[in-house]
Amino acid sequence: MTLAEYSEANMDLALRGLELKTLDPTSRGGGSVWFPPWGLAVRLITHGVVDRTVQNWITDEHSRSTVKNTIAVLARVMEQAVRDGIITVNPARVTGQAEALQAGRGRSP
Repeated sequence: MTLAEYSEANMDLALRGLELKTLDPTSRGGGSVWFPPWGLAVRLITHGVVDRTVQNWITDEHSRSTVKNTIAVLARVMEQAVRDGIITVNPARVTGQAEALQAGRGRSP
């Protein structure tokens, strides 16, 4: 099952209890904006895929809140996949993003 299919089928369950403001960046332009590898199978989403995607967002100068909120949504969807037994580890549990965001903002264009 692709990430897009899984997300569509399980988004309400995965996002229960999440603040509405967290969903704002993901609702603009549809799901492909918040996580480009929609076509990948859930089992193929790795820490590396997530790390590279986050680094691309930072390079593209997305705001800190957009990056954090987007990761929050992805992490919730992937956590649901763990609970469903599709994967064993949530690859979207990203650490060090604050430092990366700061470093990315300090670079010259």
